[in-house]
Formats: sequence, C-alpha cells, structure tokens
Amino acid sequence: MEDLRVIAPKRSIADLQKDAREAVRNTLLLHPKLPAANLIEHVIEQAGNDLVADIDAALHTRYFLNLIRLERADNRQQAQATEWLFPEIREQALVLPANIPIGDGKKVARNDLHFSDTARYLKLLDQDDRDRKKKDPRRAAIKRIRRMWPRSKKARRDMTLAEVDALKAKRAGIRA
Repeated sequence: MEDLRVIAPKRSIADLQKDAREAVRNTLLLHPKLPAANLIEHVIEQAGNDLVADIDAALHTRYFLNLIRLERADNRQQAQATEWLFPEIREQALVLPANIPIGDGKKVARNDLHFSDTARYLKLLDQDDRDRKKKDPRRAAIKRIRRMWPRSKKARRDMTLAEVDALKAKRAGIRA
C-alpha cells in the first residue's frame, strides 16, 4: 500500500508558475506561428518531466482539498438541518448564523438563544444600514422565531430556542 501522506509538489506554486511560464515563452520562441492547441505538446516537452509531475501533483492536491472542503461543508449543513425538529423553526433557524451576536462582543449559540437574546439581536440588526434592514433575511427569520415563542412570561424568560423547537415538535406529534 502506498504512503498516504499529502502528495505535494517539491517546489512552491510560485516557482512552478515561473518555470511553466518560462517553458511557454521558450516554446513560443521556437514555434511562433503554431496555434495554441498544437503548442501544448511542445510546451510539455520543453517543461520536462519533473515540472509536469510537480504541476500534476499540485493540481491533484488542490482539487482533492477543494472536494474535501465541499464534502465537509455539505455534512455540516446536513447536520445543522437535522438538529431542528419543527419544520418552521428549522427553516428560520438555518437562515441565522451558528453563533448569534447579542452585543458587547458577546455571542450565543443558536440553540441556546433566549427570547431576550432575540430582541438584542434585532436591535443589532437595526443598527445596520436602514435600507438594507428591510430586506435582510436574518431579520425576517428572527421575527418569525419570536412569533413562535410561547406567550407565557416564564417561557419567554427561561426557554431556549432548542426547547421551543422540542415543545413545538411535541405538540405537533413530531418525534426525534
């Protein structure tokens, strides 16, 4: 089995680009009239096997790193969607950031958001540009979430968004 370490080029990307440009310039000097599609073979020949192998390794590494990042982002997005039980809350909560700023440099995790935190977050959003606030989807989402909160003073004081979600799901007959 092959060694599973990162297959990185021996040279930096800047060095690879510099050497590749030099190979292209040399090829253009040797074959100034050839169309670009026909020059590729000559450029590869001019570049040499080491440069081509290093460029190949760099491109493969970059390609697979991007795929890994995309896959992780998809997994994170799916995990965030499944943490909410009640569909209306899920729809609105996913519009909000994972950690919601509530002022003075403080942030609260979306699950741990209390009713009073929603008011602080709305106030922060209102401090932004007045024209933009009307169209801001975060503002609309937090207002809808506030409307779903139970009306009792105790619930508004003590319950987190995750608890409101569980309560709404239980009342709707949705099970985890």
